[in-house]
Amino acid sequence: MTGKRLYFARHAESVSNAENRFSTRPPGHPLSKNGELQAITLGRNLAGQGIRRILHSPLVRAASTASLVADQFDVRPEVIEVPDLRELDAGILEGRNGDEAMAELAPAWAKWTLEADLGARSAPGGETADEVLARFDRALTHVSLDATLVVSHGGILQLCLPQRAGNLDARYGYVNWLRNCQVVETEMDGDQLSCLRWAGVRISRNGVTRADEPPSNSASADATALPAKS
Repeated sequence: MTGKRLYFARHAESVSNAENRFSTRPPGHPLSKNGELQAITLGRNLAGQGIRRILHSPLVRAASTASLVADQFDVRPEVIEVPDLRELDAGILEGRNGDEAMAELAPAWAKWTLEADLGARSAPGGETADEVLARFDRALTHVSLDATLVVSHGGILQLCLPQRAGNLDARYGYVNWLRNCQVVETEMDGDQLSCLRWAGVRISRNGVTRADEPPSNSASADATALPAKS
């Protein structure tokens, strides 16, 4: 391995996750009790990876996850808030919950991931995929150390990592969505990002891994291939 090791983790379960509620804008909702335990477990699982710096979204659930993870290391890494790592803005869907609200995001999510229409908005008042990708790219400029952990959100990670990892189909996140505290392991060599593992599934560095290869490790058949709510 010649590049920098870069780990991306979706934050631990929040109160809004438990309520199936859109919460995409700061400060957002805190972690649930279950989420606190998830974050501690994530930290223990990563403690042997030599992580030196943790970058996190400004939303409370991501900041709390990052802090709890850092507490599990013998040498506490530097923890830095990066505003550009916030969740994709869901516009008028903010604060709503239930399957109906999620279904309203479905057309935009399909346009972004299946049709490569990156100029479509998530919802009225929300962001375009191009806007989300631009700030994701800015966030990556903060990566200057090997073994960095990024704690962010399901939507932004499922959109941006397949778009930016040269060995992933841009549609990969449409099928393989991330649960709380699942990790995507990557390598950054210059400005080239390669995915090594997605939620524990090894990804080939040769060629491009299709969206349906391997099968989703986290989404059930009735999950409608949508990003988990923030």
